[in-house]
Amino acid sequence: MGRIAAVFKADESESESRYSISEWWLEPKPSWYLVAIEDKMIPPPAQRFMAERAGSTVVEVAGSHAIYVSQPDAVAKLIKTAAEGVTEKAGS
Repeated sequence: MGRIAAVFKADESESESRYSISEWWLEPKPSWYLVAIEDKMIPPPAQRFMAERAGSTVVEVAGSHAIYVSQPDAVAKLIKTAAEGVTEKAGS
């Protein structure tokens, strides 16, 4: 029994625990991060660090912490780009 199954299935009988628990979330997933370079809540260097640590594709835009309000077109463009990127990978 793997470490995840050991935690989540510890109280199950042998017959109940025959199905598997995958660790799909441990596999790399594509991600994108929109750095709001005028953000006063989360400093841009911290945003870049988090995005880099997550392996995200980074886009930087002049805007505040509420980037979805101040730059809705940039947010929509990033969402569209991310969706197209995921769709392309899924189709290959």
